[in-house]
Amino acid sequence: MQPTTTHAPELPVLAARSTDLTVSEVSLANDRHQQIRDFALNMFVTHGYGNVSLRQLAEPLGLRAGSLYNHLESKQALLFELIHDHMQHLLDSVRREVGKARNQATKLRAFIATHLYFHTRYQSLSLLSNLELRSLECAYQDEIKSLLKQYRGCLSEILKQGMASGVFRTQPISGAVQAILAMLSGVAFWFDEHDQIDSKQLTRQFTHMVFGALGAAPGLIHRLAP
Repeated sequence: MQPTTTHAPELPVLAARSTDLTVSEVSLANDRHQQIRDFALNMFVTHGYGNVSLRQLAEPLGLRAGSLYNHLESKQALLFELIHDHMQHLLDSVRREVGKARNQATKLRAFIATHLYFHTRYQSLSLLSNLELRSLECAYQDEIKSLLKQYRGCLSEILKQGMASGVFRTQPISGAVQAILAMLSGVAFWFDEHDQIDSKQLTRQFTHMVFGALGAAPGLIHRLAP
């Protein structure tokens, strides 16, 4: 099945620094924070996190570099926020869609479809998460790695149960998980929304490849991805 339409993760509301701030002023502060997020995402993906200064983030938005600290803790915290929100959104969505499926084959197809949806719909965030995790400080990296471990665990459990029930050929699960995620995540590096391929075609194509690599019966593959 194709995942239901998801929405971008909600941003935490900035705490008012004074009881004198109105709801409107807090709303404007959050709008500015989102504007900074959007611009920083584009800059980090295009030029690389390490090559983007606070001044480069501030000036096009009509701000001084120092005034960015009214809207964010630091450039490092901003990078963490972008990656963390995306990964948490992906993890929550996969759990929800997989939870709706009735058996291990449809659970894996739901996992594939949701992963592909995120890596095409939120392509820049997916690229950032793949390319700039190394740029995070250790404490931030540990939090993201915890989410990644949970995400891999979701796929691992599907494969483990599928192998136990004979849906998939028995093979080392760790290697299968890494291979599947590498295949699916690579979409973010080449997908072009102007190409003729759409999300249904992508899901069908990758379902054939993943299920074939797992040794699933041809009849099952055809039923899931006709």
